[in-house]
Amino acid sequence: MLISFVLGALRGVGIWFTSIQISAATIGEMVFNFHWIWATEWTFFCLEVVSGYGLYRYHRQLSDRTCLTLLTRYAVAAWMSLFWINGILSWQLTPGDWLMTHSVMDGFFNPGFWPSLLFRTIVCMTLSALIGCIVVNIIPNLERADRQELINKAAHLMMPMLAMPILGAWYLYSMPDDSRGWVLGGSPAMMLFFMISVGASLAIGGYA
Repeated sequence: MLISFVLGALRGVGIWFTSIQISAATIGEMVFNFHWIWATEWTFFCLEVVSGYGLYRYHRQLSDRTCLTLLTRYAVAAWMSLFWINGILSWQLTPGDWLMTHSVMDGFFNPGFWPSLLFRTIVCMTLSALIGCIVVNIIPNLERADRQELINKAAHLMMPMLAMPILGAWYLYSMPDDSRGWVLGGSPAMMLFFMISVGASLAIGGYA
């Protein structure tokens, strides 16, 4: 849980830092047009923090059932936070009909919404599986058979990773021509981030 908190904070800051470097003006438009969606995301973020911290701080005093309930709430709130923020983030490169209608729903459920949501969900599952394997390996006084059983169970979360190239291509195809051109060489910054993500995905897939 502590690892999840720390990595989540670093990655959250990293997302907005990257977005601001690409286009600070877009962040202003995002806040102006999607503030209610952002507020909805914050309600789930608050539930995520409270559930996660409650489990981390009081798990020794709570029953197994209560701990599992808090963990389930944490996981659901984290994914719902991802769901709402994903629509805002994907809108930056695939605004779709929003350019004509300026409708919040057209902007949120943009052409890149579903491929990016599925892709990010699989990334989260893969990272959680890898971190789970690391945690299992550093648990002291754990028999080899028990360690292997836990690692095998965690490894099941890596299986959806096989769909990542397809989802990545789907998201790239959903972009308008000019945005796709930026990613494929028109913008050095976006091309760099794209190549870093491809390289990181290949490295993680190879390790898995």
